[in-house]
Amino acid sequence: MAKVNDHTARIRRELHEFNLANSECPVDRLRHAREVEERQKRDEQPVTHAWDIRMTAIERRLAEIALSGARRVATLRDAMADFCAAELASRDAEIDALKKHVADLERLIEQKTAVDQQVSEIAKRLDAQQLARDVAKRGQKGKQGERGARGERGATGARGPAGKPAPDRPVVTAWKHDIERYRAIGYLSNGQPGPVLDLHPFFLRFLAEVGGS
Repeated sequence: MAKVNDHTARIRRELHEFNLANSECPVDRLRHAREVEERQKRDEQPVTHAWDIRMTAIERRLAEIALSGARRVATLRDAMADFCAAELASRDAEIDALKKHVADLERLIEQKTAVDQQVSEIAKRLDAQQLARDVAKRGQKGKQGERGARGERGATGARGPAGKPAPDRPVVTAWKHDIERYRAIGYLSNGQPGPVLDLHPFFLRFLAEVGGS
């Protein structure tokens, strides 16, 4: 466990020094230079060499990871290609089967149409032959003969059923007097105006006779 902790601490230190060495800030670069100088004075291994070794290991690991990823991508691409090819092949097979079924239906329809046309032609020929035979049996239609004499009148038929009774005839139920014209207007039982009794000629005749005497 102690070895793992030392190794982790060393990696963190190397990453920290790498960040200082490649920083854009001049203070960080100066700090890195001082730390390197102090280590060299203590006869320690140069940080740059240790960092190069670590970077080489990291680059090798990244290359292995990239290669493994590329292999995985290639494997996945091949699997997808196989899957798509299988799906397209299945779809093409279904399309071909459907086209064949449609072609069979079209051929059956054409055959049925041809049979129906033949049956229709045969029926027309049979009808024409039957009509010709009927005409041959009956002969041609002659001219219409003269109209015969009128026959005797037949016997009187039975009396039909009685119809509905007729409505009651309206009668005068009231009179309206028009004294100025010497008239009397009668009103019927259905409320409509009826006959007008004009007495004016009678009064003129009466006055003429009385005045004349």
